[in-house]
Amino acid sequence: RRPRRVWNGATATMRTWRRTNSVRVPTTVAARKHKGRKRAAERIETQKSNVHDRNVAPTRDGRNRRIQGWTTKPKARGSKPEEFQEIEGQEEPWKSRENVGKQRTKAAKPALEHAPNLSVEVGTAESLPVDMPNQIKPMRGPSSPLYVKQKRKWEAETDWLLMGVQNEAIEDRVFDALVEKHKLEQRCRPLVSYLYQLGFRDAEFAKLIDARVEVLSLTVATAKSRVLYLSSLGIQPQDLVKIIAKHPRVLEYRTERTMKPRVEYLREIHVEEQDLAKVITRAPVLLELSVNKTLRPRAQYLAQEIGIPDDAIGKLVTKHPAVLTYNSDTMVAPRVRFFLDLGVSKEGLAKMVTRHPQLLHYSIDSMKPRLDYLQAIGMSEEEIITTVSRLGTLFSLSIESSLRPKFEYLTAELGGDVQTVAKFPAYFSLSLDKRIRPRHQFLLSRKGLAGSKMPMKYLSLTDKDFVGLVDSTLKEYEEFKNEMIVRDFAVKFSTCTFPSKV
Repeated sequence: RRPRRVWNGATATMRTWRRTNSVRVPTTVAARKHKGRKRAAERIETQKSNVHDRNVAPTRDGRNRRIQGWTTKPKARGSKPEEFQEIEGQEEPWKSRENVGKQRTKAAKPALEHAPNLSVEVGTAESLPVDMPNQIKPMRGPSSPLYVKQKRKWEAETDWLLMGVQNEAIEDRVFDALVEKHKLEQRCRPLVSYLYQLGFRDAEFAKLIDARVEVLSLTVATAKSRVLYLSSLGIQPQDLVKIIAKHPRVLEYRTERTMKPRVEYLREIHVEEQDLAKVITRAPVLLELSVNKTLRPRAQYLAQEIGIPDDAIGKLVTKHPAVLTYNSDTMVAPRVRFFLDLGVSKEGLAKMVTRHPQLLHYSIDSMKPRLDYLQAIGMSEEEIITTVSRLGTLFSLSIESSLRPKFEYLTAELGGDVQTVAKFPAYFSLSLDKRIRPRHQFLLSRKGLAGSKMPMKYLSLTDKDFVGLVDSTLKEYEEFKNEMIVRDFAVKFSTCTFPSKV
């Protein structure tokens, strides 16, 4: 039978086993020693050939494993790194621990030199303590706990150096109050100071800490790069504070790999450039959803299943950005079936969703009582379908505080009926106290329409067109409406009952 090779963890070597009458017997000692010497020689040659490459780390078994943290790559195998080509009088200087530290210092300086929005020049990095990175001892890889600890220490000290050149910094008393109230650590002070300069105060810090306190361990350079990219999209500073407080994970998103592809897709579905800031401000979670697995399939569902044109999806997203956060299978599809089963055509459904995208979010159990109320006031099935198709906001109105009082005022004061509402469904969307009653009372005082049916055109016009139709002025109508609102408020306040003091 073919020999079987197994790993010997004790000696970190491979042992060859052969089978004899179903009993495992190791090979001879001489054969194992010969194989071990051969592997050791190969391992030494491999280490000699790869000692110049900072991306490759030799291991005990001779295999080379790539380290992500080292990025120095020589031009050819066996040549010295460029940093040490001019050094003379030293034998293999790139192996020394001191030069490794200097090399890492050179790798760290460009990030500080090109740090955004700093009032320092490119050469100012020379003022940094050169021996600081030398505290990071060469290790086998960035996964080592000591390496990670020392790296975080260097990043924290670097953040303090960056914050030192800023015009403002958080005061000790302010930071101490945040530490005492929210149980923060001292290592969070660099980012807390930067967010404080950005406009964060106690309320915003409370929201951020409740949502994701881990964000405060990020470096200032990382957070600043995300803020700069969002600012380049046109997002205002006050909106940035709201975005970060509401959705702190936005500071953890990578600019090139995470945020930019999502923004490019929004442009692809015809979201206007000036509307990108509005969309991201209202739904920052879009910056973390996968383009191919989430955003594109949901946009395709809106176009194929509902019938929204491709060029109208951008306007739909601009009007209600959260529409791309709705799950197509569990949230959108049941509501689409509900309206289609009700009798709404696919073309009518597309218009409904385009005018009022929140329809895809309303609970089906909350929409049924509105339909039952329309049926209770005497609407036929066709009239209900027409009303729903023309007035998608109907499902956001309360029955007791909106639909019922408006219909009662229509039948008792305006001389209307169910047919009036069926022909003019927008009547339910108008304010009873700020539009319907003031205009009706103003017409009564000017034209004396008491006892007659009020035309609905007086309610659909703007204030300017309305006063022109009744031969009045806008100032006169505003004064009349304000007096009426104050009078109604006084009547309601006088009828309120307050609990007596005990």
